[in-house]
Amino acid sequence: MPPATDLTATRLLAIVSAVTLFAAPVTAQTADEDIEQRLERLENRVGITPGGGGAYLRDNGIELRMLGYVQGQANVFDGALDRSSSHDFSLRRARLDFLVALHDDYQLFVELDGAPDRTALVEARLDMTLAGEALKLRAGKFTSQFSTENARSSRSIDTVERYLALNSLFLLPALDTQYGLMAHGRAGGDQRFNWSLGVYNGNGSANANARDNNDAKEVQAKIGYQWTESFSTRLALDYAEEEAQTLSLVSAGFNRFASVDIDGTREGIGGDLHWSGGDWSLRAEAMGFRFDAVAEDEVALYGGFLQPAWFLSGNDSQGTQLLLRLETSQLDARTNPDTDGLHAATLGVNWFVNPNVRLQVNGIATHLDGPSTPQGFTQSRTLPSLLTQLQFKF
Repeated sequence: MPPATDLTATRLLAIVSAVTLFAAPVTAQTADEDIEQRLERLENRVGITPGGGGAYLRDNGIELRMLGYVQGQANVFDGALDRSSSHDFSLRRARLDFLVALHDDYQLFVELDGAPDRTALVEARLDMTLAGEALKLRAGKFTSQFSTENARSSRSIDTVERYLALNSLFLLPALDTQYGLMAHGRAGGDQRFNWSLGVYNGNGSANANARDNNDAKEVQAKIGYQWTESFSTRLALDYAEEEAQTLSLVSAGFNRFASVDIDGTREGIGGDLHWSGGDWSLRAEAMGFRFDAVAEDEVALYGGFLQPAWFLSGNDSQGTQLLLRLETSQLDARTNPDTDGLHAATLGVNWFVNPNVRLQVNGIATHLDGPSTPQGFTQSRTLPSLLTQLQFKF
């Protein structure tokens, strides 16, 4: 047994925390325990998970975990865009998460965002295990599962912003964080088949907590299959009834280039795939939506992205990753006089300084197919932009 002077700072912290938060009467049994065994028990009760997994407290089958992340940005946009500033510094997200697990059957998750321009309840959900991995239930405010790229945490996505077509849906708002109820689970050999079925208000977003504004509900269904350890695919369906609002074609910087008024039914289909092998990976996602419109029978929005990536060195704990994202977004509307298509190419670098710190640099070239009244453009053009983001997570 090593002498007491060899105790690490972590173990000393565990002792102090355990005495404060998990104090228990000293018995003859505990008095006789070896000091090393007692320290191991304390470390299992309180500690910090490396790599941004947060701090935890555990006792009697209950675990409380606290984690979070901050993302600061420095961006440069083409000066021709209608923006208050073509280069700016901002705090994209400042989120604090709380997770309570009760005896492996229940989980309560709450996420708050305290960025300067908003204070928002991003998520507040309860997960219940009803039949092991085969059937679980989620209720509250949470990220809908139609888009896998959206369902990935903002702390983990490969580019500074998500893809063009998805940004257009976010502004409605749609496919974002929603209030609702979702059943989901895994089945089959090695639980390769996964599924979800959810019913939502349909008007929620990560930065707002509005009540439903109509009697209709949004319904989403999704199935997926893990073909191999490194390759998976998914297919999703969406149905909703929209209140009157404006659908816009937007860039990675959320600049609007074309708009059309919609009101009524929304129907969508989407799919994605992910493959990884060694230092290489490939992600792709596509979606298509049909909307009832105000000035015509219907309009459509569709788009997607293809993204190969390669770790030049190391991995996502400490290393450098290069990526290329090619994407498109199309707005088909007969009454829209502006461009109906945006296409973008992103060259990105992800530098994982350590498991807690990541720097992202995205150079983006966005091409408009035609004119844009909102931006004052009379013909097609290509617009460069540079997005950078420094993230710290714990």
